[in-house]
Amino acid sequence: MIRLALMDDFDSIITCLNDAKEFLKSQGSSQWNGPKGSPSEETFKNDISKRQCYVCIRNGIVCGVATFMGYEKEYDKPLGEWLTKEMNYTTIHRIAVKKEYRSQGVATELMHFAEEFTKNTGRKSIRIDTHPENLIMQTMLKTLGYSYCGYVIYSYIYPEPKRLIYEKMI
Repeated sequence: MIRLALMDDFDSIITCLNDAKEFLKSQGSSQWNGPKGSPSEETFKNDISKRQCYVCIRNGIVCGVATFMGYEKEYDKPLGEWLTKEMNYTTIHRIAVKKEYRSQGVATELMHFAEEFTKNTGRKSIRIDTHPENLIMQTMLKTLGYSYCGYVIYSYIYPEPKRLIYEKMI
């Protein structure tokens, strides 16, 4: 089950975040392990307060988290080309899964929910980005029918601002 996150979920969300950071590091990726530690706990508090943060619940436990929002400024100047020029899209950020639930379809469930969310909000596509070293996410996106569209250079991510971008029409 996927639902809107509540502030009561915060500690569980941070557990998912820290588990994801640890996993990415173990895979040789620097994503989420840079000097700023982005995304931060404060980022998730903001996502929750803006009603953009969603959690996956299994057996009463928060086992995954993702942020669904609209327009993303950093997507305005892709080095490549989006499938659509429309600005009416959902952006997915910050997918993280609790380690005990890894490889059990939690991220895929969040992605499928994002498609329903996008349809229900009248948006036409979903856009997402990932670190070049995050091969697991790249594989999942291709498997779920997302098209590689190039990359963006984030203005506020340091030291590795390049992110591969994908889009799927809904």
